[in-house]
Amino acid sequence: MAFYRTTILFLSLMVLVGCSSTHRAYLETIKLAFQTSADPVLTLSEIQNSAIDLLYVSLKDKPRAVLALAYIENSQYKWVSGDNAMLVEQGGRIVKTVGTIDNFFYVTNIENDPLAIPKNVNSTLYWNRSVDYDNGLSAFVESKFEWVINSELIIDGNHAKANMLKEVVTFHQVNKQTNTWINYFWFDTETEQLLKSEQQLTPNSDRYELTYISRIARLPLATVLSVGD
Repeated sequence: MAFYRTTILFLSLMVLVGCSSTHRAYLETIKLAFQTSADPVLTLSEIQNSAIDLLYVSLKDKPRAVLALAYIENSQYKWVSGDNAMLVEQGGRIVKTVGTIDNFFYVTNIENDPLAIPKNVNSTLYWNRSVDYDNGLSAFVESKFEWVINSELIIDGNHAKANMLKEVVTFHQVNKQTNTWINYFWFDTETEQLLKSEQQLTPNSDRYELTYISRIARLPLATVLSVGD
């Protein structure tokens, strides 16, 4: 997934927002977020002063990108990159990608995803759904969960404590092949907000590392991590 600055994205965001002051806030943040340098690092003050929420996204062997929250629709958070790629997530889970090589289109039963209410998750809980991906393929997916309390959270080399939810994913393809992997979700110990995740969408997809830097910057945790400083 490439992330470059484009005029098309600026125009798209202008359509999304209504008043001139919001226009300016979005454009200023977009100029800040969509840097061309590899692995951009924003300072804590830059993140805190951003008019819109920002998200670090890392993929294996690719430069880290900064995505901006374009809008929220039907409980889905739609994050955009500088080249109009989009990640759509709900309750912290990626449910759709647009303009990426992964071609992940749809997740059923998302309203029952345990991630939406993490405090209710326990080791006896299972979640099943179907997914559509790769232009016409589908699969049945099962998940079970396990909490790791006071796990280590690492952001840009800084360490803190968070509660980590391990999700063991079993992916049943239509050709009867089965794959298994583990996704990780780190939650703030006080607010229970999702701070970071590592997710794999399909057996052949990259692993997505999502770091909610704006969310972190609003917590006391930010003074410990010194995000980007």
